[in-house]
Amino acid sequence: MTDKDDCRFKGLNLRISDSCMFHLREFDISVYTLCDMVEDSFDCPKIKKTGKAFRKTSTRVCANHKGRVFNIIMDKMTIEECEYWSVSHLEPI
Repeated sequence: MTDKDDCRFKGLNLRISDSCMFHLREFDISVYTLCDMVEDSFDCPKIKKTGKAFRKTSTRVCANHKGRVFNIIMDKMTIEECEYWSVSHLEPI
């Protein structure tokens, strides 16, 4: 989980899942760069190639990085009465 106020989306801290960490390494993106990407994210285009969230409750946004558009999927989670976004997926579209 990111430290308070370091990395947030819609007022909640981000948690980076193991799957997302794999994608970060694969695309040579740091956690802080991901934070910037989420902060500057936008609604993904509504075309088939962009994929879709795994769960109906997931939030899906897109962000630019090094000339590519990345699909970012997050799920709102609660642990011990603390709400956060868990980033589960990151890939270029």
